[in-house]
Amino acid sequence: MSRCTTYLLICALALCAAPSIAGPLDGDPNAYLGTWSGSTPYQGFDLSNQPTELTGYVDWAVYGPGDFPVAFTGYTPTPGELTYAYQVYVTNDAPVTSLSVNLINPADNIGSFTGGGVSGDPTIAELLVPFDSANWFFTSIPNGGKSVGLVFSSPNLPIFLNGTVIDDGSVADVIPLPSPGPVPIPEPSSIVLALIGIAGLAWGCLRRRGLRRA
Repeated sequence: MSRCTTYLLICALALCAAPSIAGPLDGDPNAYLGTWSGSTPYQGFDLSNQPTELTGYVDWAVYGPGDFPVAFTGYTPTPGELTYAYQVYVTNDAPVTSLSVNLINPADNIGSFTGGGVSGDPTIAELLVPFDSANWFFTSIPNGGKSVGLVFSSPNLPIFLNGTVIDDGSVADVIPLPSPGPVPIPEPSSIVLALIGIAGLAWGCLRRRGLRRA
């Protein structure tokens, strides 16, 4: 049986046996377009490709410019940019010591937050490597524990990529997780110009129809 098949079966069994409790990020109606929020399970494997006790899930949400909830404290988003937020949950005996989110496009201002129902083990270090990864490190999140909110900003709209969580002896892929895509947020002036252009085209069509009828 392939690792991918094993991973899918274990995640399905885990979700059936012990359903996750949705945190503040999963299903947040304030998320970008009302749809960019969710929860992704993970299952660790050792160097022999055998499943380990590294299991859990990562809740996530992406917020548009100015929409990062005011109840979340300890982090100030970069003005005019989207905010990418995550929270790690641990459901077995392997403690989590880090979360990494893959980056292939611009991101900045890494940090963490609490409040608004978000609480958990704090980070001991945070590192954003441009066009590579956003990384948060913990002393050790135990079984039944969770992290604080983990966050960075980006001027680019979201796509789905992946991440990883690590304990002392195994690694778990977290697929999918949101990450900045190649398309930047449209400038307000560009939106205005586009609307003016659409209005002009509509007016031109109506005027030509009127001239034909006359």
